[in-house]
Amino acid sequence: MQTTREDTSRDAGVHAAATAPSTRLIVVRHGHTAMTDAQMCSGGGVPGPPLNGSGRQDAMRAAAALASSGAVAVVASPLVRTLQTAEVIATELGVEVHEDDDWRECDFGRWEGLTFVQMRERYPEAASRWLRVLSAAPPGGESLAQLAGRVTRARDRVAAGHPGQTVVVVTHSVVIRSLIHLTLEAAPNAIGRVRPAPGSLTEIRTGVDGEWTLHSFGARP
Repeated sequence: MQTTREDTSRDAGVHAAATAPSTRLIVVRHGHTAMTDAQMCSGGGVPGPPLNGSGRQDAMRAAAALASSGAVAVVASPLVRTLQTAEVIATELGVEVHEDDDWRECDFGRWEGLTFVQMRERYPEAASRWLRVLSAAPPGGESLAQLAGRVTRARDRVAAGHPGQTVVVVTHSVVIRSLIHLTLEAAPNAIGRVRPAPGSLTEIRTGVDGEWTLHSFGARP
């Protein structure tokens, strides 16, 4: 059987794709805050609370775990808690923090500052629909479909700027849930069943077909 030039070219392309280095995003949820501990809605529409003592410890543990990751950049949501977490990690890695507004937390609208119990008591129908219907939004806030749009932009922007490299992204709970939902192409209600802990690490990578794959979720340093 003869091998044609077309076959050889196609095989070379497949081999190149299979051996191309993956782009890795190591996604870190910010450390604990007072609002995290109180189980309150703390969204992307306001600067938000700073890390508390536990949160600073979370950031230091994450930084130590990432010291040998080979990450070349740290990208963060511009909110206070994410920037504080990112600065500790960036110092460990010897890089600067780059802010990206698309990584900010979901805007909870009128739910901002409510505990999760209060949110469900005061807005039972809206709260139930929000985690089941991607187009549903908190009163005055952001739907999960809108969130997914900017998370996709943010992810693809990092990948385009750092092909074949490792980048740390410091962001928020619902953003990480959305990122996993997009990666796995999961059912809408799966978002409510994923709970990344403060300070935890989640990793996604590009595969040989260019698609994103989930390699680890919620690792606690």
